[in-house]
Amino acid sequence: TQSTGHGRGWGKVVVTDTWVVRCGLYTVSAAYQPDIHLLIESTSEYTDPATQQTVQYVNIKVSSINEACHDFSIRLNSLDFDDLKAKLTAPVLNVRNVVFHQTLSDKFELAFREEVSQNGVYQNPRIGDECIGCLYAPADIKLSKKCAELSEGDCRNCLCRPMWCLKCLVKWFVNRQEQSRPESWLGGTAPCPTCRSVFCIRDVQMIAAPISTD
Repeated sequence: TQSTGHGRGWGKVVVTDTWVVRCGLYTVSAAYQPDIHLLIESTSEYTDPATQQTVQYVNIKVSSINEACHDFSIRLNSLDFDDLKAKLTAPVLNVRNVVFHQTLSDKFELAFREEVSQNGVYQNPRIGDECIGCLYAPADIKLSKKCAELSEGDCRNCLCRPMWCLKCLVKWFVNRQEQSRPESWLGGTAPCPTCRSVFCIRDVQMIAAPISTD
């Protein structure tokens, strides 16, 4: 996970499985993940003069129990915050109740999830894989034509095994809709990221949790 903050001195943030690193213009700060505590300090906004779109940034303080490691702050786009948390072994504390802006895509994801929850669940006979989009979340959805009979409509039956998480599929779906008409997204279609079979929201099913054999 990496992010470039807006403003002098922020530089790039790189998060590996064991380290959190901030690369500034003249300095590099690093902390060992098992030793750190993270605290959201504040958010700030920046309006791109070219697009007039406002971006929210999150400022996070990184502290280590190792006295040789000095505290430092990282800054990233709030849209990348969930990706950051997925790579961290420690929680990110929000004791100041900092409010994150909800983007149009975030709102659509909630609506997408609500619609998919009404489609029933898919019983996966095999152990699930990781999502090939983000490479860390479990592949928790299956595409199969449910909106109409197999020979009817524009949608096609997808025979791919589960390979995507719902969050990544939503991003894929949104990027293939008419961006100027978000009110039409729920009724839209998109090609399967793998085989290109056309699907709609009615063709998306969550994978049932595996049954314990203990």
